[in-house]
Amino acid sequence: MPPLPKSFYRRQFIESVRTTITGHDMLSPDDRILIGVSGGMDSVSLLHALLALSPAYGRVIGVYHLNHGLRGKESQRDADFVARLTDPLPVRFHLDESDVKSYRQHAGLSLEEAARRIRYQQMEITAETYGYTKIATAHHADDNAELMLMNLIRGSGSLGLSGIPPVRNGMIVRPLIKLRRAEIAKFIHAANLPFVSDSSNTDLRFSRNKIRHKLLPFLRDEFNPNISATLNRVSGIIGLEEKWIEETISPVFSNLVLRQHKNIIDLDLKELINAHPAVRRRVIRRAIKAVKGDLRRITLAHIDDVIHLAETATSEKRIHLPDRILAGRRGDAVFIENRTHARTRNKPTDTWSINILVTDVDTGAIPVGSGGRVAVLTEIPGSSIPEISKAGQNIAFFDMDKIVFPLKIRKVAHGDRIQPLGMHGTQKIKKFFINEKIPSHLRWESTVLLSAGRIIWIMGHRIADHVKIDTVTKRILKVQISLPNQPE
Repeated sequence: MPPLPKSFYRRQFIESVRTTITGHDMLSPDDRILIGVSGGMDSVSLLHALLALSPAYGRVIGVYHLNHGLRGKESQRDADFVARLTDPLPVRFHLDESDVKSYRQHAGLSLEEAARRIRYQQMEITAETYGYTKIATAHHADDNAELMLMNLIRGSGSLGLSGIPPVRNGMIVRPLIKLRRAEIAKFIHAANLPFVSDSSNTDLRFSRNKIRHKLLPFLRDEFNPNISATLNRVSGIIGLEEKWIEETISPVFSNLVLRQHKNIIDLDLKELINAHPAVRRRVIRRAIKAVKGDLRRITLAHIDDVIHLAETATSEKRIHLPDRILAGRRGDAVFIENRTHARTRNKPTDTWSINILVTDVDTGAIPVGSGGRVAVLTEIPGSSIPEISKAGQNIAFFDMDKIVFPLKIRKVAHGDRIQPLGMHGTQKIKKFFINEKIPSHLRWESTVLLSAGRIIWIMGHRIADHVKIDTVTKRILKVQISLPNQPE
């Protein structure tokens, strides 16, 4: 059979993208689209496909590229390539740079997760700043298969096995999610489109690359030549069922709740015990998430411990879960309580602020607000750069020549913004709290440190990028805050 003309692959690819967009209601003619473009084959094909479908499926008016700076000259090559690629196109080019390594150290994340968080946060900041209504990324079917296998190996439940959602939060869309990597390559070749390759994609130190280059080919050769399609089909089934289960559980959960405040939920003990075991797990998981704000560090074993307590323990029995979550029996109820909030709920909510003079440095503890909190400021020579990653959340280091005294400490206020470490633009602190999954009851009890009217530290969380230590820092200011009931 003679080879098909290149025009066939171009038409086929564009129609597949169109079908995915309409099938998942991703884009409308009024949407203003920001596309994340790394310069690789996937994102370059997405850019040209959406340009071909514009304006019927949104107007492509923005291209975003983040230079992570992780691959030296290669990272700069990618940024230069995307700039040249977009120059003749009817789009606006947004280029950001970030210090992923510093962010990784402060946040205690893997390099991959730190880069992913910064990329999404920066794209969201750009979208908010310039009025984009949708963010398009180039995730495809093979990415989804790899993620599903990775989550399966880690022991994830149905949520993790449901894969990459085609649409997330109504704003982030993945028009290539139904296409294979081979189909993208055919389109790139047929359309004669340039692209760059990321050398880190072949680095087998990363789990995803091991799955891509070793596990998937093995499964494809030895068990199922269509393994990627099979995994995508299964993840689609699980995702749809996961959504249905959560919708089905909602009225059941509501009926089991006897009392609910922002930091505590009481569940009907008798009805919980009589429920199906799968329902018990879902109800307990939802109750923990409601008081904690997320399910980080909460495992299946923790949820089963709560159920076991409900089934066997006598009244007043309690168990401790991660992050100061307390579960127990009280009369005819099982309660889930966030004790972190219970500790701080009686703190006064009146506004306050204190000024810190340069003469306060190296003078000992300075009282901060109420509740016994103190701040200690110390000057360190630039030649003695500390191990920042081991310092802990309550200690921050600043380039002393980049800050202006007097400093100010106050509570977080509505509308506050910061330029988080490793990011180019500013971000609302409310958005930062949401991205970092800080429970809502803790957000407005947080304090901030300001220099010349600009926030330089969300205390206990992140410093600002413009005051970070760098290779030319001569003087370092160490600020240590002692919080109630927390170690220094």
